[in-house]
Amino acid sequence: MSHATAALQPTARWIMPSDGLFATRSARIAPKVRRYLRSVAPALRGAKTVRCEGHTDSRGSRTNNARLGLRRARAVCAELRRLGVHAKLVAVSR
Repeated sequence: MSHATAALQPTARWIMPSDGLFATRSARIAPKVRRYLRSVAPALRGAKTVRCEGHTDSRGSRTNNARLGLRRARAVCAELRRLGVHAKLVAVSR
């Protein structure tokens, strides 16, 4: 499915690469994530809502991981906004 097609489908999900997105206990976006977001931002510009889910590994407490996941989701949303995605951006921790 092309990026443009996926962005227009309400049930489409964007799955980012899973390794090396963030350093351990960090919400700072890695350079490869910035490149990936730059590549998908044009397609997401047509979306009404973009849900950014923050994930962590199993290390640390549930509370700390939930906070970290939310910080990571917010970091991705902020980067998308910087890249011109003006959709309603929803950050959640998973």
